Amino acid sequence: MSPRPYRLGRRKAAVENTRARILAGARDVLGEHGFAGFTIDAVADRAGVARMTVYYPFDSKGALLDALLDALAAGTVSPPTPLPAPCSLITAVDAQAVLGPATAASSSSTGCAYTTTGRPSSTLTLALQSSLSPAQVTAAKTAAYKAEAYYYTGPPRYNDYTWTGSWETAAGGIANTYDVRFVGDVELTIELTTSDPSSTLGGDFEVPSLPLNWKAGETVNHFSYLAFDRLMGWHLLASASG
Repeated sequence: MSPRPYRLGRRKAAVENTRARILAGARDVLGEHGFAGFTIDAVADRAGVARMTVYYPFDSKGALLDALLDALAAGTVSPPTPLPAPCSLITAVDAQAVLGPATAASSSSTGCAYTTTGRPSSTLTLALQSSLSPAQVTAAKTAAYKAEAYYYTGPPRYNDYTWTGSWETAAGGIANTYDVRFVGDVELTIELTTSDPSSTLGGDFEVPSLPLNWKAGETVNHFSYLAFDRLMGWHLLASASG
């Protein structure tokens, strides 16, 4: 006696629903914990299923990751998060951990700035371009996920798939250090402006306002990685240490 059609239909729907829950759980785990924390156990816990239930449609962690990336590219699974507010990419706590005492100077949907309270003063600015569509954000995150898939057993390899530009200028008593990073249509810019009355900063000189004696380029690069981790939805891998 053959199975009744409606039973087959129910079973198929249940299997598809479980697969969708697993992929959604995988997306959330990847977004919150990065590739280092992407495990079958973590995905099963997030999806609310048994560990072996994950292995039934996906026979390995690599197969699950490949399926997730394909689903993200096809649009059947949404990216982990939309673009967050700029001041959530670099918080006041983050700025103070590196720059020392600092206050928020400005905040908007496309930018955020912190200014140190000591002398010589420095201003750290983060900017995102405006008017990004959901499709552009999805495409950028999908491109990042696919590229990171090659390195998911180790730390992020941003420089292998993002266009980046860094430069420094010093004139008129002001020193500026920039770091610009692109993935798809998403652009992230970090700028550190430091009061430089003697016009001697730039190159490998240290920024006097930094309590950890970081160089300006190192500081901007640190904040660039920190913000990009959060922008793309990765787990925070950078730390506030020199």
